[in-house]
Parts: sequence; structure tokens; C-alpha cells
Amino acid sequence: MDLVAEYQPLPSPLDQTRSGLLIAGTNHSDDLFMFWKRRVSGLQPARAYAVEFSVVFATNVPKGVGGIGGSPDSSVFLKVGAASVEPISMPVEAAGRLEYRLNIDKGNQAQGGKDAVVIGTVEIFREHLRGS
Repeated sequence: MDLVAEYQPLPSPLDQTRSGLLIAGTNHSDDLFMFWKRRVSGLQPARAYAVEFSVVFATNVPKGVGGIGGSPDSSVFLKVGAASVEPISMPVEAAGRLEYRLNIDKGNQAQGGKDAVVIGTVEIFREHLRGS
């Protein structure tokens, strides 16, 4: 699946004095989900909290390209979320093969879940940054 998850300097033509989170993979299953997580400390149990996210996004995926199972720009969904438990990939046997599933409800594909919401696609974020 050629999974990559690294913190590295931004690529040209972006400001290469800054760094960001890189995440990439080859979606052989047409259902690849990759994620970054961050622990939040100092919260009190049995209390409700509001969560806000700020996402700055860059991509090298060209506009309008096709792909088996969907376009890498309009069919790749970005989600943000928060959960009361640490998100962990859990091994599950399905149809005689080993798969990994997240232990929280992130939804599936274009649908959000109890612990995550869809905030857009690669295409939407790219067009928003260009001002188109």
C-alpha cells in the first residue's frame, strides 16, 4: 500500500522553511483510511468539551484525474474528529484475509461518524486555496 506518514519540510513552491504532516498511500482496496492523531491532556472526566479544528492543506494531485474506485481529488475525503478513547487500528479477519479497522466511529467514505466529520475533499481544498 506504500503508506507514508512523516513530518517534513513543505515541498516547492510552498515555503520550504516550514514543515507539515505528510500522509500518502496507494489505495488498492478503494477503502484506504489513513489518519494522524494527537493526545489532548488536562481534560476532566464526565465533562463536555467543544472542539475546534484548523486545517491548512496542500496536495500534488492534479485536478480532474481519474482512478479505479474514484478520482484521487474528488473521491478522497478529509475528516476531523475527537474521541474519548485513543484511535487505534485493530486487526480484523474479513473474507479470509487480515484487515485493519479503526476502533472509533469515523464513518465510511463520504459519510462522517460519531467521532469524525467530513470537512471536504482534496478537490474542494485545492480549489479553495487557489480562490477558484
